[in-house]
Amino acid sequence: MDFDGLEQNFNQDLTGSSQPLHRLMRRARRAYADGDFESALRILEALVRAIPDSTTILYPLACTQIRLGQYHESLELSNRLDRLGDTRGRHLRDYLNAIRASDPAGWEQSAARKPKAQSSIGSEHGHYGANRLMMNVHVSGPSEDTLALIRVARLHEVNYMFTNEVTAGVAPIFITDNVDSTLVCVDRSRGIRVSTYQREGICTYTGLDNGTFLLLCSILGTTQWRTLSLNPLLVAEDFNHGPACRCLFSHQACKEDFALVLENPEVCPSCLAFYRCLGAEREVDTLTSFLKIFRTEFLPHDSSSLA
Repeated sequence: MDFDGLEQNFNQDLTGSSQPLHRLMRRARRAYADGDFESALRILEALVRAIPDSTTILYPLACTQIRLGQYHESLELSNRLDRLGDTRGRHLRDYLNAIRASDPAGWEQSAARKPKAQSSIGSEHGHYGANRLMMNVHVSGPSEDTLALIRVARLHEVNYMFTNEVTAGVAPIFITDNVDSTLVCVDRSRGIRVSTYQREGICTYTGLDNGTFLLLCSILGTTQWRTLSLNPLLVAEDFNHGPACRCLFSHQACKEDFALVLENPEVCPSCLAFYRCLGAEREVDTLTSFLKIFRTEFLPHDSSSLA
């Protein structure tokens, strides 16, 4: 039992750029090969939430469940593979029937054993945002920038709860003039760094005002920061996204190229699936809602003049 062509066939299940989901899949493949079936299970379960009917994910997930003694869960997936027209489902059922015949006690124990409550992919003892309407953030930096960001967030009713203290669960946003090549840099322990490097040229080209530019970068950052917070298995490098498409999460050759990305800002389908399946549903909803406002209602204005 192995991944059996997962990497080669994975492209068929996605449209657009799929780099983030591919990285998760490769990590699951490595974990499986190393015998770390718990980690492989967590990642594959997250991928299935993003692409529910992908047989190239369901098959290795069923194999991983067998390795962990989750025979009944694997049998359900085997039947599902069969319904989706994948002949590997029948082979898995044959294998499971052999286990049931050779180890009836183990089979019954599997039926009585409940799956572990939540994986460490996309969970925080229950997904963030299920019962929380506001996202707690702390903004620091030049006062004119922090005020512009806060005022535009309130103008567009973005679900940020601004706080003066950095405590557990608060997303720290630092506005800096550091020379960064991306719109935002994220670190699990240090927080979110929004760089104003090349901001003036980007805003002049796109017609954006300062506050809207900073808010858009901050929403991108809080989405990635929350995803890191929820998922101990991830590192910031897992967010690396090439410039093949004009996704807001892409890494362009230089900062100035984001002026072209911001002409018609969008997030590619694979990134939406990636962040949603890792538990950042609320942050993704905030981002997509703001982009709708951005495209349909936004008119350039000087945010520093807002009351």
